[in-house]
Amino acid sequence: MEKALADWCQQLDDWRFPPRLDLLRVMAGAFVQLRAEEENNPELAYLGKHWLSSFFNRHPALASKYGTQPDRQRAYASNLPSTRLLQEADEVDS
Repeated sequence: MEKALADWCQQLDDWRFPPRLDLLRVMAGAFVQLRAEEENNPELAYLGKHWLSSFFNRHPALASKYGTQPDRQRAYASNLPSTRLLQEADEVDS
């Protein structure tokens, strides 16, 4: 499962598809669901609370591609009314 997920992440990056944590989690969830069904053990159908951070610890090259800071910055930049309000507030404070 780990290698398949890492390969999938790399393939998305090669295609210039923007990496998203929610897609990674959904794909991992699908893999564990299949494993649980194959082994007839429903306890295997869930990802752990810290699975995502552990995955990136095991695959540090992928961790840098899934950073959240640029996504937040893009979201703020695309919200022009909020940006203008912040600029006006800074001008008033100055």
